[in-house]
Amino acid sequence: MLPTQFQPQLNHQMTYLSPSHPIRKLSVPFARILSYLQHKGPPTFGSMASDEIILFDIPSKAPVESWSLNPWKTRLLLNYKGLQYRTEWLNYPQVKPRLEGHVAPHAPGTHIAPYTIPTIRLPDDTYIADSRAIADAISALHPSPPLQIDSPQLEWLMANYGRLMTPFRGVYLPLVPRRLLADESVAYWYESKARIAGKSVADIERDEGGDVAFAALEPFMKEVTAMLKENPAGPLFGGEQVGYVDFFWAAFLLFVRRIGEDVWEKLLARCGGDGRVHAELLEAVKPWSERSTY
Repeated sequence: MLPTQFQPQLNHQMTYLSPSHPIRKLSVPFARILSYLQHKGPPTFGSMASDEIILFDIPSKAPVESWSLNPWKTRLLLNYKGLQYRTEWLNYPQVKPRLEGHVAPHAPGTHIAPYTIPTIRLPDDTYIADSRAIADAISALHPSPPLQIDSPQLEWLMANYGRLMTPFRGVYLPLVPRRLLADESVAYWYESKARIAGKSVADIERDEGGDVAFAALEPFMKEVTAMLKENPAGPLFGGEQVGYVDFFWAAFLLFVRRIGEDVWEKLLARCGGDGRVHAELLEAVKPWSERSTY
């Protein structure tokens, strides 16, 4: 008999938030996950040659390294769990051709594209998309070491994420293709972001970039800073105990640092004089962020 906490509905409803959309409910199939949990002993995978998980991620310019915030959430989780995985790098135009037919497309209006990164392939050839769906699946399949997924801080961050990513787009939309993207992804980035925003990346940078963006970010950053300081044991949201919320926030901070130290310093300057707490959180999760290239 499965423990109660591992008996979700086959179409478990999961919260997801996109910077350009309100919180929505997605149906994520859990039948394959349940089949893992119902094994009396270690699962077997038929003709599969390896127990290796594949993490699909977007490559940077050479030397290739993880940079995008959503894949970082999954990468941190896999590293924390100590799972065997390898990265399959997909430039943006390769994502749909590679994933189509393996994972159901996202429902219209819930994501920026039908197929998105991160996606993982489990050893039995099950594909799971969306960082939160992946977190729930991995935690169910691999409960040790334990990691608290849900928390009030995570709920707040997800509910208010638009207050972060909407003003920050004036910074990251123009800088990601200039500083980070491999050449194969650049044209796709400009076209897709302009289509979603209804204006060109150049216009967004002109109208919303620079000090305008960082000033708009300041209220949100001060609130997150206050949340991090609530637990005097620090440096994590839960004090000394790491949780998924720490990976969720660290993923954004790692994204900012990959864009550039200039952007990182400007962000920390908008934290009410306590930007150090964000640097301390990154240092605390460093054991799980050091692997970023494979």
